[in-house]
Amino acid sequence: MSVKIVAGFWAGKYDIQEIINLGDGASISDALAQLAVPTGEIGLASVNGAAKPRDFRLSCGDTLEIFPVIIDG
Repeated sequence: MSVKIVAGFWAGKYDIQEIINLGDGASISDALAQLAVPTGEIGLASVNGAAKPRDFRLSCGDTLEIFPVIIDG
């Protein structure tokens, strides 16, 4: 299945593709494992505009947006 990735500043820093392909039933954690962003830098994941836990199962056509950890914010 195809999932759109919105990665903000990471897109250029880590050369993240806009669309990734995952197996059926893949979770946010599975998608993050394919990205070059160190997971310790990711603070929040959002699917189709709503914050979701990392074990959330993605569907074909979802948009996964990742946000950085905020320190002293």
